[in-house]
Amino acid sequence: MSSLALQRSRWSRFVPRDLRLHDALLLVVLALIVLGLTMVYSSSAVFAAGRYKDDAFFFLRQLKFAAMGLAGMAIVAQIPAVWVRKNLRWILAIGIVLLVAVLLPGVGKVSGGARRWLPLGFVLVQPAELAKLLVVLFMAHALARRADGENKSSMWVAFGFIQAFAVLVLLERDLGTAFVIELVSLVMLFIAGAKIGPMLVAAVAAVPVLAALIFIEPYRVRRVTAFIDPFTDRQGAGYQLSEALISLGSGGWFGLGLGDGRQKLYFLPEAHTDFIFAVVGEELGFLGTIVLITLFTAFLLLSAAIARRQKTTFGRFLALGIGAWIVLQAGVNMCVATGLLPTKGLTLPFISYGGSSLITCCVAVGILYSLAKRGDEAEAAP
Repeated sequence: MSSLALQRSRWSRFVPRDLRLHDALLLVVLALIVLGLTMVYSSSAVFAAGRYKDDAFFFLRQLKFAAMGLAGMAIVAQIPAVWVRKNLRWILAIGIVLLVAVLLPGVGKVSGGARRWLPLGFVLVQPAELAKLLVVLFMAHALARRADGENKSSMWVAFGFIQAFAVLVLLERDLGTAFVIELVSLVMLFIAGAKIGPMLVAAVAAVPVLAALIFIEPYRVRRVTAFIDPFTDRQGAGYQLSEALISLGSGGWFGLGLGDGRQKLYFLPEAHTDFIFAVVGEELGFLGTIVLITLFTAFLLLSAAIARRQKTTFGRFLALGIGAWIVLQAGVNMCVATGLLPTKGLTLPFISYGGSSLITCCVAVGILYSLAKRGDEAEAAP
């Protein structure tokens, strides 16, 4: 797809040209964060009261993360994209250092057999969350250089470099994040005009690699078998997915009511994190899930409209990349909760409990807001 085609993105035509995109973006993101805080409290209160003697334990922590994320968003929103691009090598270097540091014995924190957390003062940071944003930044830069004629090397060279991020994440035993990184990279290549043939070849070549990564870890094999038919091992590998499906099915059209869900009462594991979408379906019903999906759809449409108003190819690729990453991850999370994909351990952006995820997404929105505001100003100029 050429840069001209990017400017005329079909998605962006659903958005009125006179709309102040940065205002609309802020409203959508604030709605997602408020909904997320509400559902984190509702889904975690009983569990938190039992374990920590405080039903607001997770809610208050998520509220702190939201405040940090919004502060980060406000700061980043003041930074022009040109500054981000100019200092990209240092931003990437910091990200790679963090990804390597978390793998070092005695430095990274191990939990559940995975080494994904890095203690930094009073918080635990998950560098893999930052890696998603870094991949979008790097791909936007590399693809813009090629589109602008600054570097004629194949866009697949950039995709090859991204594999270093994927490998580092895989060493943390985080297949879900590696999957998102690969998926977002391929989407950005497609946006940049990559031919379908090579993309299909890359996808086919990835199948045996993915199969090997699954079969070397017994717990991943159990997840795949549970995905095929969760009710055959109802009390074992299929327990989490079975409870999620029961949760979604019991919500009906209008839900059982906010706070009245039953599956979070020690039936559905990870109710406030990976499977919070199931709680949304149970308590707010099918209509509640539609509202959530509509908010993410609006986020994607706004990202495309923001890309359309950019004067640089880097800005266009960056806006589309951020939109694709957040919405694709949301889609994968929802597919996992509904049994359409095997369990991957991915958060639902802005909704699930988790500081690294929420703060990183807010920083990404800060970049998108900066692009939107400058694009709005350019559109309004005579």
